[in-house]
Amino acid sequence: MKAAFITQTGPPEVITYGDLPQPKPGRRQCLIKVAAVDVNPIDVYVRSGAIPMKLSFPFILGRDLAGTVVEAGAGVRGYKPGDRVWASNQGAEGRPG
Repeated sequence: MKAAFITQTGPPEVITYGDLPQPKPGRRQCLIKVAAVDVNPIDVYVRSGAIPMKLSFPFILGRDLAGTVVEAGAGVRGYKPGDRVWASNQGAEGRPG
């Protein structure tokens, strides 16, 4: 899958756009094919290291998005493949990407 990601915190130059393995959703997660994403101020703070967070690298940037559910974990209720969804940075400590 294509993604904008970082392998370390720092200035904008640490952002890479490239291929990463497609993640497998966990039991209570959905895999979303992203149609649109924005740059939220939280993305800048996380990328720069201004907000200390425990990050797993590569870390995918972009917390506000709209797209389509591709796959839903076994414990997901209310969403199924083909559903159009949106997400926001309110789940900032969850798993992005």
